[in-house]
Amino acid sequence: RWGRRKPFLVAGAILSALLTMAMWWASPAWSETGQFAYLLAVSVCFWLAYTVYTIPSMALGFEVSPEYYDRVRVTTARSLYCVVPGLAVGWVYWLALRPEWGGEINGIRMVSILVAAVVLG
Repeated sequence: RWGRRKPFLVAGAILSALLTMAMWWASPAWSETGQFAYLLAVSVCFWLAYTVYTIPSMALGFEVSPEYYDRVRVTTARSLYCVVPGLAVGWVYWLALRPEWGGEINGIRMVSILVAAVVLG
């Protein structure tokens, strides 16, 4: 019913969104070693979850149609969804420094929640 790729796409997207948020929730009270270990563990898990999403997503683009031009259109649309957010990455720190968040650490945590919501959307 879900096909062979959709469960991986859904699970990978949800895990990637949750781990994007988790990446920024290390406590400032932890030692540098503790923060590094936390960031390393969460980053490895994030990239594994991202792989669970990306591989089926790329494979789906090749299987969508036997026509070359249809595959090119699908791949182009997928690329735009990857490239356009990359243009906004430069504004993430600016957004995290807004006074409404109550500080840099809370700001980046709130921005990570916004990013996760966009990923899930």
